[in-house]
Amino acid sequence: MARLRHWWSRGKPVAAIWFISALLFFSVFRMAIRSSVSQVPPASDPGPTVSNSEKRTLLYDKMARDLDEKGAVFLAGGQTSQSLSLSDIFTLKDGVVTPVLKAADPPVRANVLYLDPVFSNPISQAVKETFLPHFDKVWFQNASVYHFSMFHASHHLQPIPATEDEIEAEAKAVKVVSEALCPLKIVLDRVVLTSTGVLLGCWQVLSGTDPVNIRANLRNALPHAPRKQLYDTVMLHTSFARILGQPKISLEDKPANQLQFFHQLVEQINDRIHGFKATLSELWYVEEFDVLALALDGRMKSGGSVARERRTPPSSRSTARATYEQHGRGSRFTFNRGVCPARALAPLLSQGQCRPQAPRASDTHPTDAPPLICPLSAPLLFSFASVLLGRLLPVLLSSNSDF
Repeated sequence: MARLRHWWSRGKPVAAIWFISALLFFSVFRMAIRSSVSQVPPASDPGPTVSNSEKRTLLYDKMARDLDEKGAVFLAGGQTSQSLSLSDIFTLKDGVVTPVLKAADPPVRANVLYLDPVFSNPISQAVKETFLPHFDKVWFQNASVYHFSMFHASHHLQPIPATEDEIEAEAKAVKVVSEALCPLKIVLDRVVLTSTGVLLGCWQVLSGTDPVNIRANLRNALPHAPRKQLYDTVMLHTSFARILGQPKISLEDKPANQLQFFHQLVEQINDRIHGFKATLSELWYVEEFDVLALALDGRMKSGGSVARERRTPPSSRSTARATYEQHGRGSRFTFNRGVCPARALAPLLSQGQCRPQAPRASDTHPTDAPPLICPLSAPLLFSFASVLLGRLLPVLLSSNSDF
C-alpha cells in the first residue's frame, strides 16, 4: 500500500506532462489540417457574390442586345443616352457633320479617366477605316480626348452651381482621390452599336483600381454631387463614334436587313480591335462650358485656376492635345506610380504563401488589395510540436527512472 502511494505521488507529474503533451500535439495537428485545407480553393463558390468583371459582362450583353430590341432608332433622329435630341446637338453644313454647341449653365463638372493617344489613335484609325466608306453622316470622337466618364459633380440633368472657391476645393479633393489609385491595365472586351447610333468600346479591368472603387471614392470626396449619376458603377466605356444617318449603300426597307448590315460592321471592327490593351493613369477634373463639350469639341477647362478658352476646332485636331495641355494642366492628376497594394499582393499569391481575405459586408470602403491571412504551414507546426516533445522527453525519462 505504501509502495502504491509512493508510485501515485511520483506519477502524478508524469501523467500531467503526458496529458498536456498529448493535448498540445492534438491541437497543433488540428491547426495544421485546418491550415492546409483552407489554402485549397473550393471547387465552386456557392455564394451569390458576383464579381465586378461578371457584372460588366452582363451589362455589356444587355447593351449589345439594345440594337436588336429597339432597332436602328438613330436613322429617324432619336435621342442620346442623356435625353438630348440628336437634331439639337448635330447639324449638316456643306455635307460635313458639325456639332451644335450650347452653353451649359452652370458648367458640367465631370471626372474622367483619360486614354492617352498612344492607345486612342490606333483605335480611332480602325474605326474610321471601317465606317467612313459606308456613311456620310457620322461623328467621330476626337482621339485626343478619348475618355471614360467616372463621376459628375454636376451634370445637365441635375445642375449644381459652385463658386470658384468650391470648384478649387473639388479639384483638390479629386487630386487626393487620384493619389490613392493604382494605374488600370484594361482590355477591350467588345465594341457595340446602340439603338441611338453610338459606337461604344466596352472594357474590362485586368489590374489596378476598379471603376466601382474609383466612383465610390469620388462619391465620398464630392458629397454635394448629384445622387443620380449618368452611368452604372461597374461600367467602363469609351465613345468612338456616332452614326447620324443612312448608309451610302441602298438597303431594303426591311429592318432585318438593316440590322444585319450594322451587325456586320460591328463584327468587322471587333475583329480588328477586340482584345486591344491599354493603361489608364490619369484622372481629369473637367469643367464643360458647352453641353457634352468633351464629346463635341466644345469649350472646357481643367481646374478652377485655368483660363477659360475654347479648344482647338475640329478642323485643326492635330494640335488639339497641345492646346488642351496648355490650357488644362491644372486638374490632370496622375495615379500612384509606386508599389500599389495589388502589385505587392501578386508575388505572394503566385508563390502560394498567402491567400486574400474576403471583404466583410460591414466594410464601407473596401480597399483595392484585401488584407492577407498567412496561416502557419503544416511542416512548421509539426516542427514546433517535435521540438516541444523533444524538450519534454528527458523529463519524462528521468521521472520513470525513479520507479
